[in-house]
Amino acid sequence: MPKLTTTTTILLTTLALTASAIPQSAPTCKSWPGFTALKNLFIFGDSYTQTGFNTSLSQPSASTPLGNPPYPGWTSSNGPNWVDYLTVKYNASKLLTYNLAWGGATVDAALAKPYASSVHSLVDQVEKDWMPKYASGNMRAKWMGRDSLFGMWVGINDVSGRYGDADFKNVDKIFKVWARLVEELYSSGARNFLFMDVPTIERSPQSQKYPTTLAKLTEFEKYWAKQIADVLVKTVNRHADATVVTYSTYDLFERVLKDPKSTPQTSKLTVITPEFCQAYKDGNVNGDQVKTGCKGTPNQYFWLNDLHPTPAIHEATAAEVAKALIAVPANACAPKL
Repeated sequence: MPKLTTTTTILLTTLALTASAIPQSAPTCKSWPGFTALKNLFIFGDSYTQTGFNTSLSQPSASTPLGNPPYPGWTSSNGPNWVDYLTVKYNASKLLTYNLAWGGATVDAALAKPYASSVHSLVDQVEKDWMPKYASGNMRAKWMGRDSLFGMWVGINDVSGRYGDADFKNVDKIFKVWARLVEELYSSGARNFLFMDVPTIERSPQSQKYPTTLAKLTEFEKYWAKQIADVLVKTVNRHADATVVTYSTYDLFERVLKDPKSTPQTSKLTVITPEFCQAYKDGNVNGDQVKTGCKGTPNQYFWLNDLHPTPAIHEATAAEVAKALIAVPANACAPKL
């Protein structure tokens, strides 16, 4: 699987993206203040990311950095998710997080239908939720391009729902939309971006039900990562003051599923096979209490249900994303790729 790392230091070679020091000739700019100086996070995504934030209710503040609903919000993990952890535990400064993610979201409902028409796609999250409330001239949040990060972790529903008859040309269309949304955010003042790839969906209990399609699913995930890399390159080359950071959740999930002790956050996981306990699958259960018929507590399982993981891997994701953000020096723009 191609690796995705910080783009200010990227060299593209067969899609293996590796970190190195910022070249001495790299231009300097004020678009990236460094992780320690970030003030705002605007996050877009699906059920792995959602917390149930409502743009019309109480906004993030110093006392409630995720705004509404009460922490950890409405998540798919039976506890905090990576956005929660990144905001309150692995932050390097006081972050105000505006989480516009929707469970079931795809990038564009016209190209990949979500499970329900009411679901807000990435297009909706940017153009119908973020633009009217937070774009320049109509802001419910005090933000500037140089103190804010715009994160996108989406694609799980695009990929998992279509791996049986994967249409790579359709993915090309989807990423034209992704690139367009990045340009719209940039035009509204965004300068700093975080892109995350699709995790190891082929290792989920849902995917294991269809063993003959696993190879195609893996191929589809690789192609998805390639398209993220392409958008990265285009964004950096088009805008000298743009900073794009990428992180591979595929690599992290794969590493933890092979060895849960590979990160301190996942070291207590004991059930990492593609299975879950029916008693836990709907969440809202005590994470440290074993129920009859289960092999351990909810917090000892990697998978909460057929597609969603438990808090441990979310915490590991937040910790690793924080490392990736810390690794990007302040005031350093990416060289053209």
